[in-house]
Amino acid sequence: MGKWAFVTGATSTIGRAVALNLAQAGWDILAGVRDLTAADQLCEEIRAQGVSAETFAYDLSNPGSLAETLGSFLTESGLTVSVFVHAAGMTEILPIRNLSYVRALEIMNINFLSAQQIISALCKKKNNQGALRAIIFISAMIAQTGARYQSLYCASKAALDSLADSLAVELAPGVRVNTVLPGSLRSKMAESAFQNPETLAHIESRQILGSGLPEDVSDMVGFLLSDQAKWVTGQHIRVDGGEALNG
Repeated sequence: MGKWAFVTGATSTIGRAVALNLAQAGWDILAGVRDLTAADQLCEEIRAQGVSAETFAYDLSNPGSLAETLGSFLTESGLTVSVFVHAAGMTEILPIRNLSYVRALEIMNINFLSAQQIISALCKKKNNQGALRAIIFISAMIAQTGARYQSLYCASKAALDSLADSLAVELAPGVRVNTVLPGSLRSKMAESAFQNPETLAHIESRQILGSGLPEDVSDMVGFLLSDQAKWVTGQHIRVDGGEALNG
């Protein structure tokens, strides 16, 4: 049934760019979303590229049954996923003293533990028939540098980087695993920060190549999933306009 790419957070800013980029490259897209209604327009745009699009709806903040649910979905649909891109994410900009356990757990569930559960399902032959060939985690540049008031977001993204290192060894040679670390981009999640003039000026002063676009990230994802990157695994690639260098 074609070659399928599973993209979580597919209606988010970066996830949407990734899904459309892969569709243009000929991939059929399984869009992981929380709200099916929000995915309708995306699927129409994907199908306009001449490829297939399906949706898998699940609330990643509660991943306890995620592996089982995804496994059943794949078995019943007959889809086999060749590549997985975890673009789903959330943050809470708060000092650590004000960050509740419930909110911290939600961040870790969405950003990290849901990815682990999805990969667990995709690696079971009964679910995915051994089709998985590549995994990309959308991490964050600040997972390496840290950021004030974003401790759990940074920690969850750093956990993805560490998971990628281990899986690159565990799943080789059949599956390549890499992470992409975007710098500060305008997105639904970060819009409030960009509306602050002082914050915006600070961000722009650090990006020595100028402001970036979601497509800059999706282009890197597309490269890492292509045959041109067939000898690349266990890498954490910053796509940040030089922001980390000018911190």
